[in-house]
Amino acid sequence: MDGSAEPRIPGLCDTYQNNITEISLTGSPLSHSEKLPGEYFRYKGILFPLGLYSPESISTAGDSQDVRSDDIFIITYPKSGTNWMIEIVSLILKDGDPSWIRTVPIWERAPWCETIVGAFSLPNQNSPRIRSSHLPIQLFNKAVFNAKAKVPRREGLQFGSWFDHIKGWIRMQGKEHFLFTTYEELHQDFRGSVKRVAEFLGRPLSPEALDSVVAHSAFGAMKANSMSNYTLLPPSLLDNRQGAFLRKGVCGDWKNYFTVAQSEAFDRVYQEQMRGQPTFPWDEAQKDASADPDPSPCQAPESPDPWP
Repeated sequence: MDGSAEPRIPGLCDTYQNNITEISLTGSPLSHSEKLPGEYFRYKGILFPLGLYSPESISTAGDSQDVRSDDIFIITYPKSGTNWMIEIVSLILKDGDPSWIRTVPIWERAPWCETIVGAFSLPNQNSPRIRSSHLPIQLFNKAVFNAKAKVPRREGLQFGSWFDHIKGWIRMQGKEHFLFTTYEELHQDFRGSVKRVAEFLGRPLSPEALDSVVAHSAFGAMKANSMSNYTLLPPSLLDNRQGAFLRKGVCGDWKNYFTVAQSEAFDRVYQEQMRGQPTFPWDEAQKDASADPDPSPCQAPESPDPWP
């Protein structure tokens, strides 16, 4: 197994922190942006938080020609299992060897396309590069659609409406270089899902390597890994005293927060917005809920660490 670590990107976290208090809103992207009171701005109708993002950085993410045929883009709506997929892909690229995920922060392994210090502005990245994005399809990099970069797509109002985000990207389902999967599918068959992602990336795993990827990308292992749980970030970027970035690693936790009335209201909006769209795992779960009004949330797999 390949135990070599990728070169570090010096000062990446520091650069993010320096941009928290002040960013420039000048330049041509301003014609598509609107600065709002408080900590947000609107770009082509989509709301973004200030500090990590700017109109210029989002414009660069959409227009950059720096796309390689072996790039891997992980595209998600926020809080939809982004970091879980990054962890899985990171381990697959190293044939299950956890050295990389234990020595390089997750935001350096898979830098964001649309941040001020973004993937398209970072030099000397070894191939294959992992890149992450929350952008809706209409703002995403145009060159990706002409290249053969791999796009594992994950599902889950910043970054726009969830419904618009999903309906935009789902049009790519079935394309040769596009893999569409959901958080629920990973829970239902984690090992099978990891194998599917590996084969999609053209990196089939031996049984031993597959065991290792499954073990080290399990939620418990990821949450305990300081390189993946965001505890290395300064409080100005993420205050972990207010709650851990990686929460419970379950699906169905909404049942602990939504009232019956809220759940019914959401169901009405969901059915209206998603009419005519493909069926998702949670649609089937909703049908089963009538027989079991209080199903237990599915727990993310936790595996023992087989590595010394």
